[in-house]
Amino acid sequence: MEYRPAKKITSIIFVTLFFLINGCGFFEDDGIEYQKSVIGNIKIQKQKNDNDFSLVFAESDQDFAGIVQNCKIILYDTINNKIFVEEFINETSNTYYQITILDALNHNVLNAINKVRIYKKDFDKIRKENLVKWEFHKP
Repeated sequence: MEYRPAKKITSIIFVTLFFLINGCGFFEDDGIEYQKSVIGNIKIQKQKNDNDFSLVFAESDQDFAGIVQNCKIILYDTINNKIFVEEFINETSNTYYQITILDALNHNVLNAINKVRIYKKDFDKIRKENLVKWEFHKP
């Protein structure tokens, strides 16, 4: 039997291309359905074919770093440059965050924000203040 390295390499390339093309097709209809700027590179975003709204950081026009997924309420304190988020976990549990904006125009999320978890009682106090507010309901 004759050894044919060219045939083996061609087969490997064909199989690789087949999986790459079919794998990319899975995300064909994904894209941004909704996007709203909070401040600078910090945005609220909803992907097509997804019911969740996320707080994201735009590191470039195409690259977004997730800050908080599955947002239920987002509050923006324009005076103190802070964002407060209630993240939906399940019907009986949520998580709360305070995001301090260090440099909203930076292109690196680590240099742009400081995110810490807070208690529900603290979030509820802040929620009573007159802040810019986005509220999302689950379908």
